[in-house]
Amino acid sequence: MNETKPTRWDMRILVMLAVVGAISLVFTNNVIATVVLMISAYVSNASYSMVSRSAVRDSKLYHGFTTLFSNFIFYLVLKQLVTENMTLSLFIPYTVATVYGSYTGAKTSQRIEAFFGITADSANKQPTPQSMLAQKILLVFLCLLGLVVGIVSQDIIASLIVAGLAFGDNITFSILRRSRNTSNTTYHIFASLLKSLAWYILFQSLTIKGMPFMLFIPYCFGSVLGGISGQSISGWVEKKIGATADGHLKSNLAWYEFIPWKSVLALLLITVFAVLYLGNVEILFALAGLSALQQISFSVVSRSRQRNNMTYHVIASIFSNGVWFLTFRQLQIKHWTDELFVPYALGGTIGSVTGVGLSMGIEKAIGASSESKK
Repeated sequence: MNETKPTRWDMRILVMLAVVGAISLVFTNNVIATVVLMISAYVSNASYSMVSRSAVRDSKLYHGFTTLFSNFIFYLVLKQLVTENMTLSLFIPYTVATVYGSYTGAKTSQRIEAFFGITADSANKQPTPQSMLAQKILLVFLCLLGLVVGIVSQDIIASLIVAGLAFGDNITFSILRRSRNTSNTTYHIFASLLKSLAWYILFQSLTIKGMPFMLFIPYCFGSVLGGISGQSISGWVEKKIGATADGHLKSNLAWYEFIPWKSVLALLLITVFAVLYLGNVEILFALAGLSALQQISFSVVSRSRQRNNMTYHVIASIFSNGVWFLTFRQLQIKHWTDELFVPYALGGTIGSVTGVGLSMGIEKAIGASSESKK
């Protein structure tokens, strides 16, 4: 499995983004703080790209440590964004930095996978004694981290709740991430709704509390346990239902036929009726639309990280990270009220299954597969 070489288009897009990012600093209130945010966002998305790839590979140790590092940086980035109340002046600098991070993380992960022989096919691979020992070391590390939670925490109940919510968020995210890289729509819809619930409850709790550092350790502890547990559970489910990553490449369908239109229409009707029932129609429809766009871009970028075409991944990252900022900002300025959850979850599910179908069509057209070939 060889590293994918950068193309001329990759370089052109990245240079244009660098110029736009530099110009955008002129319009920020605090250049130094914005540069710090950009560096943090770059590292955060680089590590997240490694988490995303490692989740559908066959090494739990690699996935566990990338999850820990990624959540550490993401917590710091999100705390700064929440403190600044997601001001729009940060939109372009944040997006540019995260795109660069996504590109770097995907490339770095390809090198690590090639060096250690980590692949996306774990069906016939048996764990070696070395990997079993490494997994035990990781579990001991997690236990020690759990003890630190109990000692450092000023409020053990709040810490346990956050650790549990982070565990639920990451176990469902691992399942959703892997479901996006298969062709089973029912499995994907179920995973998307479950993930939306877990994510909303966790970040509603954290942002309302102001993202205090007191909750950082339990957040990381629950995240790592949830990440490696979800990786195993989803892998088991995929074997049972026969879901594969590249089966669509062998089909004769047109690109638009990969989108499960019946499921999309059914979910759309449910969303419309739910919003009309809840009232506050303009705000909730806008949120549902943003959530759908966010998940379309997330689904495409999630799959693009696993494929061997970096131009595809860079372009997908621009839309993904930009729309994420706008969606999270909408939730933040509307104070995460309970009525926002239904349109957020349903819109996100519509976007997720649509995005996967769209991504399958793109992959078939450009011949992008789940392994890093030249």
